[in-house]
Amino acid sequence: MTREEQRKYKEMTRYLAEKAKEEAKKYHLKKKDYKFYLPKGDMFYSTMLDLRQKKLTAYFYAKPLWLDDILWDILDMSSNKEEPVSLRSVGAFTILSIIREKEFTAESTEEIDKAVGETFEELTALADSYGEEDFLAECHSIVYQQEVIEVIVLLHQGEYEKALALCQEKEIGYFGVGNKDFSQLAVKYIRGSQRQGSKKSNLMGKIQFKNPFAVKPKQDGIQKDFTISRQSVCLADDMEDHTITYTIGGDTRFSDVFRDLIKRKYFPNIAGNDVVWTLFCGDDNVMSWKTKKNKLYGRHTGKEPAILSVKLWAEAGEIYFKYDSRPTA
Repeated sequence: MTREEQRKYKEMTRYLAEKAKEEAKKYHLKKKDYKFYLPKGDMFYSTMLDLRQKKLTAYFYAKPLWLDDILWDILDMSSNKEEPVSLRSVGAFTILSIIREKEFTAESTEEIDKAVGETFEELTALADSYGEEDFLAECHSIVYQQEVIEVIVLLHQGEYEKALALCQEKEIGYFGVGNKDFSQLAVKYIRGSQRQGSKKSNLMGKIQFKNPFAVKPKQDGIQKDFTISRQSVCLADDMEDHTITYTIGGDTRFSDVFRDLIKRKYFPNIAGNDVVWTLFCGDDNVMSWKTKKNKLYGRHTGKEPAILSVKLWAEAGEIYFKYDSRPTA
């Protein structure tokens, strides 16, 4: 590149970083280093924007959470399950399951604006439509780390002998630890699991995940002010500020907040659509309200915990409501 081309490239790179960071807020995406990510249910979605001179490539990633969890068990790094969810986006020992790529021309700021908007729109649409079954249907066509993914999927499905045979047949060099490669570590892990007789307890969809809803003992008299905001549903709605301060008490649950805001008419009336409002706290997709049925659907199991009893919710200190006018059944 000439000096002028280098200068232009640096300017465009800076502009892309600033624009993507700003635009991500509209889609409620989180950022870690060079990636933007969105956890949803038992899936993890992310994207990376790679600018090379006049071409911008968007990479889309999607994976079930158990993919990293089993990898970490194999590598004897199970403590990674306790780390912030952002580790699954940029960690060195994580699965990079690229399922789509999209290219854009990027010769002007207007073209970058368009590329960023389309990328984030596609990522959120992916999170709404692409689940574990879709991943399993196409995981064998994922090129990067394909053999590692294949072994982990076999383990998840309880196919120990097939996974063992694959590891013994090929030298899978990703994720070396010390002087051992992935194949050697996986063989050791499979044989250890077989000796313990845990063919179904650990690998057939029953891996022990960190429970984000783990409840601490109740502490009476505690309260904290949360910032609440919601997505705008149209241009006119976007002209108003939907940010409010809401005091969360020691016993307050998300369902209490939802019902109170519904009663106060915080959410706009959208006639004719089966609208769903989804509540996010920090990185967690916690609860949804299906307006047509007028029912709340929580992601927790058992009794709903108080908000302040969960450390990551209490530390987040903010609640965001995302709108979907075309929910799936």
